[in-house]
Amino acid sequence: MESRTRPVLDARGQLLYLVQIGCDITAQKALELALRERAEELARANAELARGAPEG
Repeated sequence: MESRTRPVLDARGQLLYLVQIGCDITAQKALELALRERAEELARANAELARGAPEG
């Protein structure tokens, strides 16, 4: 869960109230992890290719 809080001010700059918004970022975090893992896998494969090692 990610949340953000913002103040709402009147014309004189005095705090009227706070607005808080929350979002479930579970799917986003899972996609970021999958992307990171794939990037690492590709980096390893590229290193093996550069060394002339067979894939797999």
